[in-house]
Amino acid sequence: MEAIWKYELQVQGTQIIKMPLGHEILSIQMQHDVITMWAKVDKMTKERPVKIHMFGTGDDLPEFYTGDFLATVQDGSFVWHIFKDA
Repeated sequence: MEAIWKYELQVQGTQIIKMPLGHEILSIQMQHDVITMWAKVDKMTKERPVKIHMFGTGDDLPEFYTGDFLATVQDGSFVWHIFKDA
């Protein structure tokens, strides 16, 4: 059974969240001053750890980084670029 789940992201370089296999990230935006991600998931599918990376504008990316770009979010005077490990 599919559903849309919400995940609140921390403002930090790397974090791990548990998401069902086969998830589809729909959007990442600010909601009530929190960076929030919505994803379509199959609620009956096993969860696995997903590594999310957040880089500020001007931050150096790790050499040979191949993560998938998810979104850019403006947080007041900060701009965060969010990626997921491929």
